[in-house]
Amino acid sequence: MPHFGGNSLWNGGQLAAVGSTEQAALGVRDSFELMEKDMIDAGRGFNHVHLVRTLVTRSNETAEWARTHLGVKFRERLSHLGGHSVPRTLCTINSCGADIIEPMLERLRAMDNVQMVTGTSVLSLLTDGRRVSGVCICATADADSVTRQTSRLYCRQAVILAAGGFGADITFRALQNPTFGKGVMTTNHPGATAQALRAALRAGAMPVQLSHIQLGPWTSPDEERFGNVPLFCMGAGFPYGILLDPSTGSR
Repeated sequence: MPHFGGNSLWNGGQLAAVGSTEQAALGVRDSFELMEKDMIDAGRGFNHVHLVRTLVTRSNETAEWARTHLGVKFRERLSHLGGHSVPRTLCTINSCGADIIEPMLERLRAMDNVQMVTGTSVLSLLTDGRRVSGVCICATADADSVTRQTSRLYCRQAVILAAGGFGADITFRALQNPTFGKGVMTTNHPGATAQALRAALRAGAMPVQLSHIQLGPWTSPDEERFGNVPLFCMGAGFPYGILLDPSTGSR
């Protein structure tokens, strides 16, 4: 990728939190238990409950960290999105993930012990026989280039993979679910591939639920990528529903 952030730059800049100052100001009654139930219901019980609980109980802590440490500005109103029993979703001023990613990048650039690079491919994870000890990379976005030059980076403690999803990797996602081939569009950026995930699998990582791929029922096949229809769904469809003729099923 030529830039940092991936899909996080493109998202709606939204963050669901229980007990936020915005909920208190609007008198919204919420609880950890309710958000946990909402997530498990939406996940049809496939969720790892202890991870859901961690996310829920630290949701407002995360929002306040973004607000106080990064300087992220949220709107005063809350969004009531699909799957949530009550309004709990914060939205950045510009309704864009860049409102969160850019301040994070500024903090990282100010750290002397952090080096960030773009246009770099992960070829493999290095192991010492017992554990992952580093990563083999090449300074090109094309990992199959015949002129590539490789480098090996070794870790002192751990290698952390935060490479996002593989929604734009048609070959890999079709291996998980054959119905998700070329005929299924994506809102993901072109760099959303399984490159790092493949490296982890080759190193012996055990995946879970890779075939559980999210489809966005709020988008329209008449629009390329995200489009405008999701804006209607988020602003009106989720909180208020839509009007249908029960005899025909048409709007």
